[in-house]
Amino acid sequence: MTRTLSTTRPSELPARFTAGFAWDLDRRSQVAREVAADLWTLWQDLGGVEALSTQQLWLCERVVFIRRRVLAYETDVLAGRTPTMDAGTYSNHANVLQGYLRTLGLERRARNVRRLADVMSNTVSPIRATEAPK
Repeated sequence: MTRTLSTTRPSELPARFTAGFAWDLDRRSQVAREVAADLWTLWQDLGGVEALSTQQLWLCERVVFIRRRVLAYETDVLAGRTPTMDAGTYSNHANVLQGYLRTLGLERRARNVRRLADVMSNTVSPIRATEAPK
């Protein structure tokens, strides 16, 4: 039994950026998986999604959208196909992408992690050394 893609959810990037576009895509489509992978990778490099502000999350969505557009243009040019945008638009997209990435930061950041002692001190009922765990 094969399943077809949804007819109500898009399986391609929209022509224009809209906030939350990634969450409207048919999650079974290739583009949705690529967008999700790009977002996850970017979030991890920025120290984890929980460490990001709302504004940074918005910028991450824009970065992934523009990156996908830039990659589509470059793929078309390298394959000898007619690109989906002209060279000027591509140049503009590449410059905007670079600006967004500089705003987010180009260096990888370590995730904030709790020390084991902090995790252990937050337990509700610690096990005594003389008691066996249940």
